[in-house]
Amino acid sequence: MVDQGIVVEKVAGRTHIFRLNRHHLLAKAVEEMASAKDHLIERIRTEIELWEFAPIVVTIYGSAARNDMRNDSDIDLFIALPNDVNELQAETRIATLAGEISAWTGNDTRPFVFLESEVAPSSIFESIIDEGDTLFGDGTWLRRVLRAGSGA
Repeated sequence: MVDQGIVVEKVAGRTHIFRLNRHHLLAKAVEEMASAKDHLIERIRTEIELWEFAPIVVTIYGSAARNDMRNDSDIDLFIALPNDVNELQAETRIATLAGEISAWTGNDTRPFVFLESEVAPSSIFESIIDEGDTLFGDGTWLRRVLRAGSGA
């Protein structure tokens, strides 16, 4: 981007300082790309708010949460549902959301869906707690359930 003039490079000793050339025609496009994750999260939240049921929690985890996605990365979503949810309705809404996310990003979307009674201590849940970003619902729910399930 330096070669195209989108980014300006300044050398100060052994340090290279880069800044966006806001006068460049493509500066807005670069800013949009930089805020793509924020736009994705907002779209996901907006879609979930339209559902006929409320998930307990929806968390994005994995490379999308760590900001180290590649072209072949999936977008991983943990979705915890109340035990009394209409499962057919939930499956339909979640499949639709996964398809929309894939269309918005070009990446496969992998929903990891559990009823609240199915959640039990597991290393995958610890990873979701450690690296996940809550998109919807109670961001402390999984930690509390696992703590209660382990007898702590």
